[in-house]
Amino acid sequence: QTNACPGGDDPDGDDPSTRVSCDESERQDLNSINVVMSELNQLKVTRDLEGASISERFTSDRTPEGAPPGARMSIVGTPSIQSISTVVLGVRNGAGGQAMPLEEVELWFNELRVTGYDEEGGTSGFLTAQARLADVANANARLSFSQDGFGGLSGGLGERDYVDRIGFTLQSTFNAHKLVPERFGWNVPVQVSLQENQSTPRFDPTNSDIRIDDLVQRALSDESLPEVERQISADSIRAAAQTVSSQRTVRVPITKTGSRSPWLKYTLDGLNLSYTNTTQEAESPTQLVSNSDSWRVDAAYRLNVPKPRTIRPFWWTSGVPLLGSALEGVRFNLLPRSLSVSANTGRTVSVFRERPRSSDLDEPSLVNEFLYPTRTTHDFGHTRSVNVQYDPFPFLTTSYGANSSQSLDLAGVDERFTLLVRDTAGVFGEPGRVERFALSRQD
Repeated sequence: QTNACPGGDDPDGDDPSTRVSCDESERQDLNSINVVMSELNQLKVTRDLEGASISERFTSDRTPEGAPPGARMSIVGTPSIQSISTVVLGVRNGAGGQAMPLEEVELWFNELRVTGYDEEGGTSGFLTAQARLADVANANARLSFSQDGFGGLSGGLGERDYVDRIGFTLQSTFNAHKLVPERFGWNVPVQVSLQENQSTPRFDPTNSDIRIDDLVQRALSDESLPEVERQISADSIRAAAQTVSSQRTVRVPITKTGSRSPWLKYTLDGLNLSYTNTTQEAESPTQLVSNSDSWRVDAAYRLNVPKPRTIRPFWWTSGVPLLGSALEGVRFNLLPRSLSVSANTGRTVSVFRERPRSSDLDEPSLVNEFLYPTRTTHDFGHTRSVNVQYDPFPFLTTSYGANSSQSLDLAGVDERFTLLVRDTAGVFGEPGRVERFALSRQD
């Protein structure tokens, strides 16, 4: 009864004979169905924590927030609020499957409304700082942040960013060549850069409609665990949802110019050297470990001949009719116009491991290490290139170029295999015993 009137012998309006008349404005709405969206998420979390099957109907034993007394919520499968496309409203005739005969049924459904939108906004900003030590060193730092709920002034609720982000960047340069006299012409800027980023989403990446705060609160309220273990569980939930990355890069280019000696001018001044080292560490909801360490060395030499050295190979044709006038003045260039040689070598070692699924966390450590092993990739190689431009005669231009590369990925690499055996029948001891065997290709 959704339109009972206050007062009378039956204020709830269950008995039509005792119903009193009243104005429309005085009628009470006794059967409103109010669903707090967070209750749907809490139900899914409760079902997963209790280990119930997702293919069977799971019903909560408590009245959801906002619902009338006696109301219950059930869940089957893994529904998501953001994927809702159809809402069905109905009335079940009889409890426990026992239908009651009805002569006349009249149902009225009021409008379906959504209220209580999360209109809390967020802020975003950045802070920059610069430091300079004359012409010897300089540093630039930037700190940026963006809070959960931040969005453009013209954007709607669905266009906001539901992630807490914070980032830090530092770039610095130390001119090591300033420690020696400038007349030597050295240029050795040591460049160091640091970058760190962290993002914490509002919703669980594996369950897009469950808030991280709900999972944390559920872990902290688990009375079956000691206080220390509850805090550890809450911290692990936050860490598993975050995406954290850091990168450090060191680069040292070395060049020299302005040598007075001809030998140094055409040798050392044409040489460019550089060394780069990069270290990256990251973890995400899908990657427990994602690290890499790489280095690279580059060397390049370029020679430009400003003035050609020429001879007259046909000088002996002087005085020869016709032939002498055509060939006597031809000059042959002895030096190439330009020469460039470059080579580089580098190595990258990457280590990554997938984050174990929640269904595998109860497995022994040996099983988890087998299902989610730490994988290492190795990339090692070098390249070479030569380019020569030679103009033997003013009317003839030639060029030559060669490039080659070589991979050394398999140098020093030993392929290994892991065999995991679980004795479920107890043939060799206690049932469920797990043994791991590791073999290399050499073995």
